Amino acid sequence: MASGRFKINEKICLSISGHHAETWTPTWGIRTALLAIIGFMETPGEGAIGSLDYTPDERRTLARRSQSYVCPTCGIANSQLLLPLSEKSIDIQKQAKELANQINFQKNFETTSNNKLVVKSSLNSSELRSNSSNQILVLNENNFNNNLFNFVIYVCCIIFLFLFLRRLFLIFGNSQSFPSSFTDF
Repeated sequence: MASGRFKINEKICLSISGHHAETWTPTWGIRTALLAIIGFMETPGEGAIGSLDYTPDERRTLARRSQSYVCPTCGIANSQLLLPLSEKSIDIQKQAKELANQINFQKNFETTSNNKLVVKSSLNSSELRSNSSNQILVLNENNFNNNLFNFVIYVCCIIFLFLFLRRLFLIFGNSQSFPSSFTDF
């Protein structure tokens, strides 16, 4: 049954999916991913891979129809499986919407003539201000981890080079000639 947001049996393009690896943060867990998918249900598809661009009215109609959908395998209707909304579930829906707004910070990367990476945001200025502290924190943390990793690799390369040159010096550094018995051949 169609949800009105995603196509059936197709990969979807979200900032938490493999299509946007540049926006993935390892600190996101399964709960975060599921809340984000729930939150994305109400956002417009905007032509993303696997998305559908239905109007809000069409989505509501599909949502009502999906409650009466009966699974062909087990024969149970969604209305029998879905629990009625509680205060806790309403709070979780609000969290999901907020999370989708934070995660939906999609970036368009361009390379300038100086080969510097420029990040263009698709958010307006008010959304950008509300999310900027989270993105700056994540970007700084990723940048720190990347710099630390680069430093460790650099140190390992220097140590390897030192050991390699030391070995060469030990092998070829001795200027002793071969014994005379070897020179007769």
